[in-house]
Amino acid sequence: MEVRDPIHGAIDVILSLRTAARDAARQKPALDAAVKSFDQAGAAVLTALTGNRGLAGSLADLEFADLKPTESTIASINVLCTRADGSLGRYREFISKDLVTLNAALSAAGAAALRGPATIPAQACGR
Repeated sequence: MEVRDPIHGAIDVILSLRTAARDAARQKPALDAAVKSFDQAGAAVLTALTGNRGLAGSLADLEFADLKPTESTIASINVLCTRADGSLGRYREFISKDLVTLNAALSAAGAAALRGPATIPAQACGR
């Protein structure tokens, strides 16, 4: 799977993990509470990440622009990048804490652990 940008890549990972967690809960009802908690955490991170949808378009516009961007455009992009970096921070927390907690519950129930992403982007914008 080719990742378009760090935000879309993180969204894809969360969607896949939530689906896999729900599948595990269908087979082992004892996991319902852990999966519900994981699912809610994932939904919150998705909400944060999808709030950055305009960033990719703005960066693409800058990349192909004929003129040098204005100071206000640069400031606006910097604000969007900072917000996106914060969302990726929440994503890192989701993977390092929420996924670990879910995997502990899966193991305790005799189910296979879910694999997280091989890498997690440090920043949304290549500054």
